[in-house]
Amino acid sequence: MAVIDTRTLTLSDVVKEEYEPSSGITREVVTVNLAGATTLTAGAVLAKVTATGKYLIQDASLASGAGLEAAGVFLGKDELTPVLAVAATTDTKVLMLARGPAKVVVGKLTFGAGTDTNAEKQAVYDALAAKGIVTVTAL
Repeated sequence: MAVIDTRTLTLSDVVKEEYEPSSGITREVVTVNLAGATTLTAGAVLAKVTATGKYLIQDASLASGAGLEAAGVFLGKDELTPVLAVAATTDTKVLMLARGPAKVVVGKLTFGAGTDTNAEKQAVYDALAAKGIVTVTAL
């Protein structure tokens, strides 16, 4: 069978609308530090660890503070790199959608394995909405 589509994930697959991306109003460069080597893809929901000020993948089962509230959505290393390999326990600068107005595709958001119930996911969507980041279904 012939291969029809082999395109990779792009930022526009995740973010459907954003207020003036070039102005820097909605985006921030933040530091992630993950316990294990991980490949982050655009749409990963990040949460801030209060003690360090660094970010992890949001996971409702973590006691480190990253399980509490979504802080934003990982966009990539930069606007052109929506997939990034992050080494274990290494401070890595990434681009995060930190506030709205913005719309993201709910089906493209990813979480840690501990965020697995509808109630936990809804809490993430609500936290993002409080920051002006609205979740929508893909068109």
